[in-house]
Amino acid sequence: LPAARSALAEAPAAAALDGAMDTVLTVRSADASDRFLGSAFLWGEEAEVAVTNAHVVGEAEEVRLVDRHGNEETGLVIARDTLRDVAVISVGPGKDGKPRRGLVPAADPAGLGLEVFALGAPLGVEFTLTEGLISAEARQVDIAVPILMLQHDAAVNPGSSGGPLVDAAGRLVGMNSQIADGSRMFVGIAYAIPAGDLDRIVTGLIEETLAPFPQLGLKARPVDRKVGAMLGLDPQGLLVDGTVKGGLAEAA
Repeated sequence: LPAARSALAEAPAAAALDGAMDTVLTVRSADASDRFLGSAFLWGEEAEVAVTNAHVVGEAEEVRLVDRHGNEETGLVIARDTLRDVAVISVGPGKDGKPRRGLVPAADPAGLGLEVFALGAPLGVEFTLTEGLISAEARQVDIAVPILMLQHDAAVNPGSSGGPLVDAAGRLVGMNSQIADGSRMFVGIAYAIPAGDLDRIVTGLIEETLAPFPQLGLKARPVDRKVGAMLGLDPQGLLVDGTVKGGLAEAA
């Protein structure tokens, strides 16, 4: 009986994850080189766009998108925010002429210990799913970008960027964007843009209402105990290492 109940419980989760995988796309260059760039996913109940990281598409105006069934299309990069690292790509309808179903952000923020699944193409291995837990709810990875990232330990690697992070019900939790600083390959810590922030950014990019984030033009780091001891300061506050010529920080 316990085994049977477990199998019944796992069946809906497997179906939900399989459905989520149907929204995942691999991103390739739209030129003759056909370079693999990363991952993306269809966005919204009736998807007219796909979402990925800005660093995945780079400066490309068009990219080639491929789904798990081998269907290909060329998508136009209609908006990007390099600082927040989000890009939006136009997509066409399904074979029936109707919009395809994409992922919808989960209603509640992801909590500590939530089981999550990373979908994408790590190292170019297409349509891969890995499992992990939310290990921290709010990490500011880049001091110049005020997005508090989700930290998790579902395995991601180069190529996973732009792929979705979902829960067991297939609801969008975030978008995988970074591996821990200083690491080229997965070392147990990955970062995803939370679905709530992503919803706000994508909507703003599409509607052209997203205010550009000011470039402060400075390099800074927290004054920890080691830095404080070297400078004769208490371990608190922020140390500005330098400013960019002509930037806001230099003017201030």
